[in-house]
Amino acid sequence: MSVNRCYSEKKPGFDVEARSLFSSLHDLLEIKNLTHVRYLCRYDAEGLTQETYEKAKGIVFSEPMADVCYDEDLYQELQFKLIKEIQNRFELN
Repeated sequence: MSVNRCYSEKKPGFDVEARSLFSSLHDLLEIKNLTHVRYLCRYDAEGLTQETYEKAKGIVFSEPMADVCYDEDLYQELQFKLIKEIQNRFELN
């Protein structure tokens, strides 16, 4: 089985982290030409069937009412990437 990667992003109105980061960069660091910040959480899932992974995208990796979940190809489209890796490991038995 392969490793599946997806990204979740809060929908407008739920995007507290993105707005806070924008405010810090724009106002505190005075990056005045900054217009928008996106805050995405990356999830790597290994050992899942494709069917289980597709179900998990809407239940485990995102909250359907508050998040949009993207597949791996979104990352290639982003213009600037700032990555903070947080090591978490969840195992399903």
